[in-house]
Amino acid sequence: MTPKRVIYDTSAILSSMTPVPNRGSIIWHWMQSRVTQVVVSDYLITELATKLAEPRFRLTPEQQDSIITEYLHHALAFNQVPQSGVHCRDPQDIPVLDLYNETSHITGVVCAWDR
Repeated sequence: MTPKRVIYDTSAILSSMTPVPNRGSIIWHWMQSRVTQVVVSDYLITELATKLAEPRFRLTPEQQDSIITEYLHHALAFNQVPQSGVHCRDPQDIPVLDLYNETSHITGVVCAWDR
């Protein structure tokens, strides 16, 4: 079975790391089971690394690297995604939309977690 290609925004990935039942760990399960393949950009990886380094997550540098490595192991990476000119309510979501615009011919879903 070919995995579905999905773009998760950083909030969705961070939420999937919380131990709350049925909240998001399914994201990691789908990636590891090859149900999905995440589509990422330099921007999203940098944003994830920055967020993982925040004190609230209490992760060592080794744990942060391990999470990023595992995530990238299941990812299809795109470097230097061009700006698409899209506008949205949250400017921080624009890089996710730019990535979708660049990869929409191969990507089926964009998943965001609105807090």
